[in-house]
Amino acid sequence: MPYTCYRTYLLKKYGLTKRQEGYNINVTKNRIEKHFNFGGIYHSLNFIKNIILSMLFIYGVNNYVFDMTLTSGSSMYPLINKDGVVLFYICDCSLRFFNELRNIAIYNYMNILYKIYNIIHSNFDNINFVKVKNTLANKIENLKNQIKSNQNVYKRGDVVLLISPVNSNKRVCKRIIGIENDKLYVNDFNSFVEIPKNHIWIEGDNKLDSFDSRNYGCVNINLVIGKIFFLLDPFRSFSFITNKGNYGIDPDRFVHMSN
Repeated sequence: MPYTCYRTYLLKKYGLTKRQEGYNINVTKNRIEKHFNFGGIYHSLNFIKNIILSMLFIYGVNNYVFDMTLTSGSSMYPLINKDGVVLFYICDCSLRFFNELRNIAIYNYMNILYKIYNIIHSNFDNINFVKVKNTLANKIENLKNQIKSNQNVYKRGDVVLLISPVNSNKRVCKRIIGIENDKLYVNDFNSFVEIPKNHIWIEGDNKLDSFDSRNYGCVNINLVIGKIFFLLDPFRSFSFITNKGNYGIDPDRFVHMSN
């Protein structure tokens, strides 16, 4: 057989064989994919992954950022309607985290002012800089007091959601009247109590119908779940809740006020 014809014969034989093998592989691959439906499995796994991530996100927000709860009763009337309202609150861990960030920012700002004060004090004795130095000194002192005040995450007048001190399965909404190291009158001014460290004194706005610290004493700060910042009454109105806008401190109740 001539070389050219033999070469053509080999090319046809083995070329067809390889093409046939490739065809068979593709057919087998398509049959496997059709049988197991890898595309459907991938989409199902992706859907499950998105569901899990969404649940984790919602869980994280509800437990560590903010959440809402339905509450009713007369102990916080008239702020909270007796028939029930929806309360939105910032979680305790978020309050502590952002309070710590704020203190760090204030501390760094105070250090910058302190360095500027030292530079002026060391290099400029001119009487024209006395006013600047006094301004800086006053600002630094105010920042020190602010850091000291921020040591308490919760302030007098804050409306908080907490675990009941007498029933761990129940959550209550009360207002903070006193913070640690405060001394305030109780029992119709017949005696006073000093609030220990990491404790608060809570009462309902409706003094005549509230079971609170006047009954069970000071409350550990670790029982607080969060601070109420928004109130929604579906049948009437809505409002933001602040300790300054909804409450006024009665100085006559205090023997001593800390900070």
